[in-house]
Amino acid sequence: MLTPYFLSRKEIVVMTVHTRYRTLAAAAAAALVAPLVLVASTMAPADAGSARPHDLRMYKVEKYVALDGEYPDNQSNDVVLKCNDNDYVMDGMWKIDKVDDDTDDWGDPVVGDPKQVRFYASYSDSNKRDWHFRFMNDNYGRAQVKLWITCLGGKTEQAYNHTHDITITRYVSGVQPQTQAGSHNYSWAGSCPDGTVEVAPGFDFGTATAYLWGSWPEQATPHAWQWWYDLDADAPNAQFYVSCLTQKTSGASSGPAHRHDVQYRWTPNKTAGVLRSTSHSKQADEQLSCDDHSKGLVGGFYIQDHAHVWYLGQEPRIKTRVFWFGNDGGGNDKVQLTLLCVNDRTSRQKL
Repeated sequence: MLTPYFLSRKEIVVMTVHTRYRTLAAAAAAALVAPLVLVASTMAPADAGSARPHDLRMYKVEKYVALDGEYPDNQSNDVVLKCNDNDYVMDGMWKIDKVDDDTDDWGDPVVGDPKQVRFYASYSDSNKRDWHFRFMNDNYGRAQVKLWITCLGGKTEQAYNHTHDITITRYVSGVQPQTQAGSHNYSWAGSCPDGTVEVAPGFDFGTATAYLWGSWPEQATPHAWQWWYDLDADAPNAQFYVSCLTQKTSGASSGPAHRHDVQYRWTPNKTAGVLRSTSHSKQADEQLSCDDHSKGLVGGFYIQDHAHVWYLGQEPRIKTRVFWFGNDGGGNDKVQLTLLCVNDRTSRQKL
């Protein structure tokens, strides 16, 4: 087996340029014309030698979904979350909050199992602002699921009477050659070029439901992204997706020619033991946090022993990313985690 490389109603949560954020109801969001962000701060003209960074817009969008276990309400549910126009989706994730206990056709009690809430797809659209989720609840009882995306503004905030474009390129990795039911690993080695970083890792297994137990960035050169998963049926049309965020912005929209860097880095990789869950409803979490001037926009995880530890999802807060797992107490309890942190501001001016 391969191992990773080491080192509400719907709400839109809008990050401020530093550490605060606020929540807007979706009804109010629909009436907004300007981007959902604080008005760019005004800055007095600076000396030629002073730093002139631009603020970046980073925020999350979320949705709550309840799925009944009774046919046909438990069938595939297709949900699309959207960033604001001209912004980029950076990551899509879910958290299986709770599955209700119920009874089977004989009236015998059945304990709700979060592992039976399974995902067909989680990937960004070609317009680079939409994220698709397809999933089903194969329990007798109702399942409660939370969905999120993280977003990055397509332009810097205006400063000194100009802005800069931010560039993201989307790739389709191709069809996974191993598509039979069972456990698989797929590594996208198309490689984001130097000066970029992988974001928006996604998958689409067609009509086959899957259990994901790893999604991990190869942080050395050449860049790559790896997925580990179990399929419950053959998936001949399985697709994987990655986008590449370009580090340098475009030139200035006005004034002297210059650029800035979008400043990002992966947190040190963390290996942690998952506390044992005494029931399916009990969940264990591990967290990673960025510094006070950054937001965590893309998460990676890997379960060393997926026979005994299972993935329940991620939650962006946004500086902190919470990873949720269950553990039956057998085998290896270790998981590996990483988080891409993006600075609230660009670098100083550069050529």
